[in-house]
Amino acid sequence: MLRILFILIFIISYQSLNAKNDDWSSYGKDSGGGHYSEADEITPENVKNLKKIWTHRSGDFHAGLNWTEDVTPNSSQQTSFQATPILVNDTLFYCTPYNRVFALDPETGEEKWVFDPKVEIEQKALLHCRGVGSWIDINKSENEECYHRIITGTIDAELFAIDGKTGKLCADFGDYGRVNLRDGLGQHNPAYYYSVSPPAIIGDVVVVGGGIADNVSTSVPGGVVRAYNIRTGDLIWYWDPIPPGQEPIIDEDGQQLYQRGTTNVWSIISTDPELNLVYLPTGNTAADNYGGHRNGSDYYSSSVVALDASTGEVVWHFQTVYHDIWDYDVPSQPTFYDYEKDGKVIKALAQTTKMGFIFLLNRETGEPIFPIEEREVPQGAVEGDYVTKTQPFPSKPAPLTPTYLDPEEVFGFTPWDKGYCKKAAEDLRNEGLYTPPSLEGSVHYPSAIGGANWGGPAVDASRNILIANTMNLSSTIVMVPRKDCDKALKELARDSVQSRFSALQQNEGTPYCTIRAYGFMSPLGVPCTKPPWGNLTAIDLNTGDHLWQIPLGTSKDLAPFPFWWIKGAPNIGGPTVTASGLTFIAATSDYYLRAFKTETGDLIWYWDPIPPGQEPIIDEDGQQLYQRGTTNVWSIISTDPELNLVYLPTGNTAADNYGGHRNGSDYYSSSVVALDASTGEVVWHFQTVYHDIWDYDVPSQPTFYDYEKDGKVIKALAQTTKMGFIFLLNRETGEPIFPIEEREVPQGAVEGDYVTKTQPFPSKPAPLTPTYLDPEEVFGFTPWDKGYCKKAAEDLRNEGLYTPPSLEGSVHYPSAIGGANWGGPAVDASRNILIANTMNLSSTIVMVPRKDCDKALKELARDSVQSRFSALQQNEGTPYCTIRAYGFMSPLGVPCTKPPWGNLTAIDLNTGDHLWQIPLGTSKDLAPFPFWWIKGAPNIGGPTVTASGLTFIAATSDYYLRAFKTETGEELAKFRLPTAGHATPMTYTNKNGKQFVVIAAGGHWAVGSPASDHLIAFTLEDR
Repeated sequence: MLRILFILIFIISYQSLNAKNDDWSSYGKDSGGGHYSEADEITPENVKNLKKIWTHRSGDFHAGLNWTEDVTPNSSQQTSFQATPILVNDTLFYCTPYNRVFALDPETGEEKWVFDPKVEIEQKALLHCRGVGSWIDINKSENEECYHRIITGTIDAELFAIDGKTGKLCADFGDYGRVNLRDGLGQHNPAYYYSVSPPAIIGDVVVVGGGIADNVSTSVPGGVVRAYNIRTGDLIWYWDPIPPGQEPIIDEDGQQLYQRGTTNVWSIISTDPELNLVYLPTGNTAADNYGGHRNGSDYYSSSVVALDASTGEVVWHFQTVYHDIWDYDVPSQPTFYDYEKDGKVIKALAQTTKMGFIFLLNRETGEPIFPIEEREVPQGAVEGDYVTKTQPFPSKPAPLTPTYLDPEEVFGFTPWDKGYCKKAAEDLRNEGLYTPPSLEGSVHYPSAIGGANWGGPAVDASRNILIANTMNLSSTIVMVPRKDCDKALKELARDSVQSRFSALQQNEGTPYCTIRAYGFMSPLGVPCTKPPWGNLTAIDLNTGDHLWQIPLGTSKDLAPFPFWWIKGAPNIGGPTVTASGLTFIAATSDYYLRAFKTETGDLIWYWDPIPPGQEPIIDEDGQQLYQRGTTNVWSIISTDPELNLVYLPTGNTAADNYGGHRNGSDYYSSSVVALDASTGEVVWHFQTVYHDIWDYDVPSQPTFYDYEKDGKVIKALAQTTKMGFIFLLNRETGEPIFPIEEREVPQGAVEGDYVTKTQPFPSKPAPLTPTYLDPEEVFGFTPWDKGYCKKAAEDLRNEGLYTPPSLEGSVHYPSAIGGANWGGPAVDASRNILIANTMNLSSTIVMVPRKDCDKALKELARDSVQSRFSALQQNEGTPYCTIRAYGFMSPLGVPCTKPPWGNLTAIDLNTGDHLWQIPLGTSKDLAPFPFWWIKGAPNIGGPTVTASGLTFIAATSDYYLRAFKTETGEELAKFRLPTAGHATPMTYTNKNGKQFVVIAAGGHWAVGSPASDHLIAFTLEDR
């Protein structure tokens, strides 16, 4: 949330906009959306040179539930930072999830003022704000109060007018600067009505809709749209969305002016001052999934409605879904463009929808630009309700997303979860788009979060290209008779998976409650729809044809490692386009802002890790841009601005423990790769493991230092590895600082695979960890568990480092979690000393022929101990699955390797020699009392060094932050933490010269330390 990626776009754009006076004055850039900037300083050629220049953090966020976790009804969701800033009068304005409004200097990010409406954030299921409105009073001078007004709504349903210069309320607006939007709605739960989308402004009128809580009751507040005088706050007109000629049904209490339960306008409104029209994207009529009670009150629901801006009268409306019982409300801003036909320019609009359709309409008349076809849809709603025989389908553009979940095409990481999805898709009612909600449960595809959602499309006005991001996700809806609605969700759901990813929604006032899942998920929490789960699509608005469609984002930051390879991620947000031909978008569940070439969809800068001269193997669907299964870069990248190089620590090529299929595609795997930062071209690469079938990917950031030789300073880097080796390389050329020896390694891979005859071994520094598990040197607390380890080490294939995975099982030493891992080393530049923490742990790998891979792990494992500490990994596409243990453990759950299980080592970078090595941590907090005496604990994290000669490190499975003397390894102090700190500490000095040391203590499952969220700072006491 706090990355504020969209701010980056607008800040950088601002530098070139200054000359053109091209402010970003509305949510969608212009009052008709489009997200199109005429700024052209940033081009496809130089966009790679963008640098982050500042970040502003409001602090307005909190953790909570999200859709991939267990859903508890009425619980608070995590905040969602959805705002698009606006830029007016040399000031950037944005609102936070707590509805505070910030005014920032666009060049520095410094705060000019902040306005706090003091919303009640407790008991609010959703907290967000999408943007603010801006208005200049032409009847005032720039120095007068409220010459520039910022207009914003809140989760508490208030509308505020704020002085754009000072952040103070405009006292002449409403009640001292505020208007109560609850007026006229009647008595209601405050959580059921809110206003968080930016108000629309046309002339001196501000137009606002309102958000309504979904699926709680038919008597929720109505969806009235109101227009207020922007100077006084007086109500000018209102539109109550009931059918023509129908009178509103008013409560007896006399406080309700507008009919309850009508369609609302929760998304972004557009305005056309030339036509004097206001365009409303309408929501659904309560309740979302049942409409038997509506009696025609959904006449305007799921529509684009054009109102006269002076009177609020309907000029035209176009309904995208008839009698909507799927929650397919119109989610995004109607987006303007011009269309030329027969020599005449037609003012048009594009409306994206959750179904993945785009309706292109004449915005003066509502007539379609391309024909709309009425097609028959599935019939048979629940008792008391109905579905229409047909629904409108645009002939152009073609749908952006699939509309049917074929049980034969479901997705899963394993046969088990894929099988679950297949069976569920067969058992549920599943007839494609518009399958009615049912008692047995229905597949809802696309889901109610899209297709497209609120971010809306961008339109390149100079090229007449529309860019839209969409999701390819399905969900499920089960209608539950009212008599059963008091039962628990777990009792009503078909299984624990549906229960985990669904919410029970009451829909009071109807004969049914609903079990509603926003994602149709497998038992592993993975969408049952086949990737890509998100796309970016370009439409030629002149012809209505697709220009291109590409997967958007990856599963990185969504799925746990190693499942980061999926292209096309769930996304919510929207793109922005520029006159120079760039499309910027973040939106995805991975944490990236991307730039694409608008005309082609090319990602401007990328590196596809396939061997030189080899073309990527493209799927038959033609949607895949980059070859599947190649090496990845999951760890931390380094950059050298002086050399203009980017250094990649690469991962392994899928699958990790079998490579017979790779055919050279692992050319760059387990390597350090140096790329030209301007082009992405490979300058050099150094492979630390050839044909890696041990998962010895490079885990840590390439670490820079300077090395002097023959009176010349060489720019160097140190690369720690999981094998416990450190490779010291010239970072300009990739040449080794000390010789690399090619040594013969164990031979004899499984059938269909191979191992290379030799592997590279650095002559210096010496290895940081042992590389052979001697059966006579195994460890155990008792003769019994020690005897188990000895026998297993003798029975398994155990020939030291690089013993190939085998059918009988092989000892893997060091294990695939290290040696060294992602924390990386620290370098004391003044002393040229490198400090690295390592683990001394072994593991086991057993290759299992594919014919046996459907068997249970307990049946395949050699014994209950191996079964307990292993996982069965399927490696689909290879002849083998694997039984893989990250720790070679005794029956007592103790490592079979002899302690210390973790060390801290200092290397003299001038000579390559070890200066010292000490055990790091103890078994306290890892083993039960009295087994706290072992020195050297498993550790994940990294050290930090200071100029004063200190090394700080937590990392261990005992709960301490320690300080060592860098030159000697002497432990100087230790500080107790609430749980283990498996992060790298940082240190800084404040403006008063006071130094702080900060560590994140959050635990880690891999070494058994409990989770927490502590960020702890240490400093010296004042004297």
